Amino acid sequence: MRSCKFVVLPLLMFSLFRVPADVSAACANYGFAPAPGGVTCPGGSCSVFVSTGVPGDAALADFNGDGYLDMATANVNITSLSVLLGLPNGNFSLSPQAVELGNGNLGQAIVSADFNGDQRADLAVVTRFHDIISLLGDGTGGFVSAGVIDVGSGSNTYSDITSGDFNGDGIVDLAATAPTLNAITIGLGLGNGQFQQPSGSPFGVSELNLPMSLAAGRIDSDNIDDLVVAGLESDNLVVLKSQGNGQFVVLQNESAVIAPEARPRQVELRDLNHDGRLDALVASHVFRNSGAVPLSPFNRAALFLGRNTGGLDAATFVDLGGDLDDVSAADFDADGAEDLLGANIAFSFRTSVARQTGAMIFETTPLALPGAGGASGGVYTGDFDRDGFVDVAGVMSSGYVNVSLNTCVQDALFANGFE
Repeated sequence: MRSCKFVVLPLLMFSLFRVPADVSAACANYGFAPAPGGVTCPGGSCSVFVSTGVPGDAALADFNGDGYLDMATANVNITSLSVLLGLPNGNFSLSPQAVELGNGNLGQAIVSADFNGDQRADLAVVTRFHDIISLLGDGTGGFVSAGVIDVGSGSNTYSDITSGDFNGDGIVDLAATAPTLNAITIGLGLGNGQFQQPSGSPFGVSELNLPMSLAAGRIDSDNIDDLVVAGLESDNLVVLKSQGNGQFVVLQNESAVIAPEARPRQVELRDLNHDGRLDALVASHVFRNSGAVPLSPFNRAALFLGRNTGGLDAATFVDLGGDLDDVSAADFDADGAEDLLGANIAFSFRTSVARQTGAMIFETTPLALPGAGGASGGVYTGDFDRDGFVDVAGVMSSGYVNVSLNTCVQDALFANGFE
């Protein structure tokens, strides 16, 4: 359900991707601190109250045009979205403009992109039942409905949504997982905020059992976005190659876990080793029904490096120290190498970062972030206070967001020297 974790706004973000002469940390004071103006929440201190609902997913973008990242959450037990407006101190404030979904729809997953080319951030939401709702941003933090994709029976529950260009026309398209159908739904953008399903959508993928999470990106060199999908019960990761018309074929089927009892939870695409190819990250989770049950060693992040011929290499695994539910990546210490971020839920509530200390080698003792623990609604990254360094926001099922601000300082960028 982690549809869009890291939004890069060219006018807002400093360049953080120069490669240093070595991969030792560029930030001598590396760490995180709670955002100012925190509130008390279950388990400790959080940054801001979101909703009386249960936020299950979030999307980041600048919704009101003030230069700061904002957040919208899909709340799984109420019929409205929550909009949080970014503040200069890196925290958020709850907007009074709740976005109603209508018709009894409960939000399940959410993504943000510009659907109609007006340079304003829009939203698409999949509901707990059977709709995909498109909402156009008005540039002030408000949204109006642009259309609905209705794929039939209320039993067709969705779990995730992403955006990309799947037919090469330069217009944003949508893809969503429908686990109860064992299928993927595609919505091809019409350029006005509305979407149309191509022939065959929703389309089944026999290699998947309960497709739960997906990500879009260019796995090969044809300049059209492909899909990577994690199957919950099939314990695998399937690469779907776009045919350029809203149709897909299976390019690759990879094992995403290292034990039969482990389940792939969330998938994200990111260039982890800066070789110009997209890699896949998967949160692999082993359920335990009691804190007395020992934590499984198979709760790990699975990393699949992109091949130069297209597709993904077999997985390597990184321990992020808990009941892993979500994983992301960013260069938190400004050394030019991608680090890992994990959200741990169940009985090891915490969010933690493992820095990359060598070529795809990560710290064995992740750094736990401050404040309340696990982010069951996912972890999201962005430069919330506009200091040039990547911060972290965790969305909690208790109705709060917890923001951890990066404590790096600008001068540290030059501490090690750059090539």
